[in-house]
Amino acid sequence: MNSRYLNKYAHWPAGIDFFTSVKHADTIIRKLTNSSDSAACSAQYKLLIIPAFGESDAFLHALMQREDANSLLLVLHVNEPKTGEQLGGRQPVDSLSHQNLALKKANRVLVEGIKQRSSSTLRCSNSVSLHKLQRLQILLIESTKDYALDSDIAVGLARKIAADFALLLRHRAPAVFTPYLFFTDADCKLSESYFLAVEQCFEKKNAAAIVSTIKHERVFSNTLETFPAAEQNTVCATQLYERAITFYSQALALAGCGYSYIPIGSTISVSTKAYEQVRGVPLRAAGEDFYLLNKLNKLVTVQSLRGEKLKRFDSHGRVEHEYPNHINEEQGQLEQPETLRLPAKIIGGVQTTSNASVMADVRTSPRCPFGTGQSVAQILSDRINQPLTGSLTAQISTADTQNTSVEKLHPRQGGVELRMKYYKTELFVALALFHQLLQSLCTATYCADSENANDESVESYAQAISSKATSAFLAHGNWQSFWKSFLRKCDADSGEPINENLEDVLTKTFEHLAVIKLYRHLTKQFPLEGHSCSDYSAMMHQRKKAVFVWFDAFRILKCVHFLRAHWFPDQYYSHHQFDAEESKLRNYLADFTFPSCKKIHHTA
Repeated sequence: MNSRYLNKYAHWPAGIDFFTSVKHADTIIRKLTNSSDSAACSAQYKLLIIPAFGESDAFLHALMQREDANSLLLVLHVNEPKTGEQLGGRQPVDSLSHQNLALKKANRVLVEGIKQRSSSTLRCSNSVSLHKLQRLQILLIESTKDYALDSDIAVGLARKIAADFALLLRHRAPAVFTPYLFFTDADCKLSESYFLAVEQCFEKKNAAAIVSTIKHERVFSNTLETFPAAEQNTVCATQLYERAITFYSQALALAGCGYSYIPIGSTISVSTKAYEQVRGVPLRAAGEDFYLLNKLNKLVTVQSLRGEKLKRFDSHGRVEHEYPNHINEEQGQLEQPETLRLPAKIIGGVQTTSNASVMADVRTSPRCPFGTGQSVAQILSDRINQPLTGSLTAQISTADTQNTSVEKLHPRQGGVELRMKYYKTELFVALALFHQLLQSLCTATYCADSENANDESVESYAQAISSKATSAFLAHGNWQSFWKSFLRKCDADSGEPINENLEDVLTKTFEHLAVIKLYRHLTKQFPLEGHSCSDYSAMMHQRKKAVFVWFDAFRILKCVHFLRAHWFPDQYYSHHQFDAEESKLRNYLADFTFPSCKKIHHTA
C-alpha cells in the first residue's frame, strides 16, 4: 500500500497506531468477504461514515430497513469530549453538566445495544469492533471514557478518524469497497435511491465531491400533529433556517461566485482520491464541513445533486428511454437543487424512483457553537418571535403544554409566521460587483514595486492600488449606470437609502480584504508582458484560477460580513419573504452581465 496521506496525515482510533490499524483492517476485510452475505451482495460495499455523540439507535433501524443494507458498511464512530472540557466550544460544562451526562449515557446505551443485538461480532481492540445487525455490517469505533476526544477539535476529529479508517479499508481492498466516502449524521435518514444517485453523479460528472439536497423534518418521531407547541415551533424555525441557507446559496450563484453549494456535513460525499489530496477532514470544533468543501472546491468543482434525467429500463437493465430534465441554467450557474430523481430498482422492466436527498431530524443542539442547532435556538429566542412562540424553555417545562394548530405555525401556511434576521438582499448586488472587480485583476499589469519600502509607504501603496484598480474597473464598463439603475429599483421597492458612491464601497472592501496581496501575486507569478498569444492565454488561465482559489468560501463570507457591517444591515425575513426577496434579487441582477475583461493597465 502506497499512500502518503495514510502514513503521514491520518488519525487512528484511540490506542492503536498505523500498523495496528492495517492489521485490524485486513482482519475486517477477511471477515466481510467470508461472511454469508458476501455472496448475496455482489456489489462493492459502500462506506457510510457517521459520527455519533449522545444519539439514539433510531438511525440504525432506518439503515437496517433499507433494501441495500447488505451492500453498506457503516463506519460508526461513537465519541464524546473529555470530562471537564467545554461542550460546544462556548459554554462551560458546569451549565450543561446534566446534558453532558445524558449525552454520554446515550452513548453507552447505543454501544451496548449494538453489541447485544449483534448476530456476529469481531473484536479487534478495545476501540474497534465489527458487528452485524440483520443485514447491516457496522464497524464500530469507540472514543469514549478513557479514549474521549479533545473538545476543541472533537467534531472534526470524530469525522476524520472514521473517514481515515474507511479510506484504509479501501486501500487494502479496492475490489471490496467503492472509491467514495459517504458522510452523514445520526439524526438523518437517506432516501432509498441515495447511493445510486450519488454514484451516478460521480461517474457522469467526474466529480471530486458531491453535496446532496437536505430537507429538515421530523424523521425519527411521531407525526407533526401530535407534537406539543414547543416542538412545532422548532420544526418551523428549522425550516425557516433551511430556507435561509438556500437563499444564501442562490444569492452566491446569482452573484457569479463559484462556492454556491450548501456546506452541511450530513450531505457530503467525497471520492477517496480527492479526500487524500486535501488531507482529510479539518480538525475543528465546528465548521469542519465548510472547510472541507472549501478545500475540495479548489481541487475540482463541488457538484450539487440536481434534477437529472429519469430513465426507463428494459428487462435486461439497459436504458430504454430518457425523459428530459428540468435544469434551469442562468448566467452559467445551475439552480439550487430540489431533487435528483434516479432509478431505485427495476421491477418487470419498469423503473421506480425516489428522491436522492437527506432528511434531517428537527432539533436544537448545543453540540456545536454554530450551525443549524444554534441558529434555530436563536430564531426561537428572538424577541420578535416571542409573541408567537413564547419562551421555548418555558413551553418545554410546562406540564400542560397544549398542541398548536399547524396552520398557525408552519412557515408556508399563512397566518403569523416566524421571522429571522439574515443578510440584506441588496448586499449580494454589491458582492456581484466586487467579484467582477476581482475578475478585472486578471488583466492588470504591475507597474510599481513596494517590497523595499517602509511600512508607511507600503500602506500608501496599497491604498493607491485599490483606488486605481477600482477606478479602472469602473471606467471600463457600464457599472456606474448599472448601480444607478439598481438604486432606482431599491427606492421603488423599499425607499431605504443605499450608498450611492459605488467606488467608495468597492475601494473600502478591496482594502479590507487586502486584495493588494492577490494583485501582487498575480503580477509577479503570472506576468502578462512579453508573451506570445499562447503563453498569454496560459497566463490568463492561471490568473483566473488564482482568483478563484483566493476568493474562496471563507473570503466570500468575510466580504459579506464587511458589507453587512458598513452598508447593508440585516433585515427580518419570514419564509415567504425569502421567496419574494429571491425574486427581487433576480430582478436587480437582470441587467447584470459578466463581460470578458479588457486589458487594464494599473499604475501607481
